[in-house]
Amino acid sequence: MISILNAIKALTGNLSTMPKIWQARCQAVLLNTFAVNNLINESHKLKHRILFEDIPLGQQYLTTIIEAMRDGLKLRLSYQSYGMDKPAEFDIEPCFVKVFKPRINVIGKSDLLLIYSLERMVSLTSTSKKFNIWLILILKVISVIAIYHS
Repeated sequence: MISILNAIKALTGNLSTMPKIWQARCQAVLLNTFAVNNLINESHKLKHRILFEDIPLGQQYLTTIIEAMRDGLKLRLSYQSYGMDKPAEFDIEPCFVKVFKPRINVIGKSDLLLIYSLERMVSLTSTSKKFNIWLILILKVISVIAIYHS
């Protein structure tokens, strides 16, 4: 159990900078992920009976996105939206990664907080421009609260 907690700390950095309400959830998700991974590794004789979905398109961008999220760096994105003749280039502040059905998406802020499908990306590079993720998340929570109370 100690090694799992050390791995969680290594993956998340210093959780004390994270709002307390998210610290427990983040630790729980990571602990669950490690537990499932360990269980599968210990059950290697059953590997032919454990089925996983194929990794979706766009996985080549995942490392760059996760590193930018960890380091608080903006990403330069060339994105081909559905129905557009050519890709648009812009910077985003990556906030979340979501794997849903056969797609990987990054939720990021350009002018608005939007969802970008990795399979629609033409190119992606990390920039040296920093951003503050907590400010984005706090503003998003405030906007959601304002919508529900109006």
